[in-house]
Amino acid sequence: MQLSMPVYDSGYNASRNREAIALIKSSEQEARVKRLEIEKQVHELLANLASTQERLSALRQAVHSGEAYLELSEESYHLGLRNLIEVQRAKEKLYANQRELLKMSMSMVSYLCQLYAVSAQLNEQWVEALSRVLWAKS
Repeated sequence: MQLSMPVYDSGYNASRNREAIALIKSSEQEARVKRLEIEKQVHELLANLASTQERLSALRQAVHSGEAYLELSEESYHLGLRNLIEVQRAKEKLYANQRELLKMSMSMVSYLCQLYAVSAQLNEQWVEALSRVLWAKS
C-alpha cells in the first residue's frame, strides 16, 4: 500500500476553507437581514390590523346609526315632515358607509393573509377555513 500526499498544495485547501467561512458569514448576514425585514413587515401589518380594526368598529357604528336615521327619515316622510330628497340622502349616506365597511373588511382579510404568509403559517387549511367564513355570509 502506498500513500501519496503532496507536500505543498499551493494553498488550495486554505483557500477553500476561507471560501467556506466567507460563504457561511454571507449566509448568516443574509438570514439576519431577512429576519429584520420580516420583523418590520410583521410590525407594519400588526399596526395596519389595529388601525383597520378601529376603523371597522367606527364604520359598524356609522352603519347602525345610518340605518336608524334612514328609518326615522322614512317615517318622517310618510308623516309629511320630510321630503323625498332627505330620505334619498339618508340612503346614499348609509350605502356609502356600507361600501366602506366592506372595503375595510376586505382590507382586514388581506392584512391577515399577509400576516399569516409572512409568519409562514398560511396553508391550504387556513385558506379553506377563511373561504368558508367569507362565503357563509353571502
